[in-house]
Amino acid sequence: MIINRLQNPYKEQYQQLCSRKTVLEKHLNEIEKKSEQKAVVLELSGLEKEIEKKKAQMDQYTQYEMVLRELESAKQQGETARKMTDDTAKCMEIARRIANGDKVPAKDEQRLLEYNFKMYAAAKNMASLKRNEKPKKYDSLWEEDENKANAPLYKDSKINPTLTSTGTESAVTISLPPVP
Repeated sequence: MIINRLQNPYKEQYQQLCSRKTVLEKHLNEIEKKSEQKAVVLELSGLEKEIEKKKAQMDQYTQYEMVLRELESAKQQGETARKMTDDTAKCMEIARRIANGDKVPAKDEQRLLEYNFKMYAAAKNMASLKRNEKPKKYDSLWEEDENKANAPLYKDSKINPTLTSTGTESAVTISLPPVP
């Protein structure tokens, strides 16, 4: 990830500063003269400030990385919620059409039944009371999803599989181009 590449130089600088601090602390213990001690103490305090700055920068990058991960998670949750909302709206539209006594594809009825049995049963009961003389016939609401699923794997493909179903049986027919 980009953040790791940005964070690596700070980690290296942080480690260098920490090792320099350790060396100076050892040197401070070995020194007996006060004038040299003061210089080492001053250098140590300067190093400690730099270490704190580098650590703060590393913490900021870590927080930034966490925020990016949370944003990605929120995006995925939003996409899932949008799909669920779309499915709910489609099922409610199918129930409305059935309740009006209109004809909907069997696959749509099956999806409504699987989605919410009570909604399906209520729509069927309303349809039996209504008895529409001229029912409208609707196409599937999930037709575009099915078209995407049955699309050829490659745009330039000359192999065209087609799905045919009659009653309870389904068959796939594959036509191949002639061999030259």
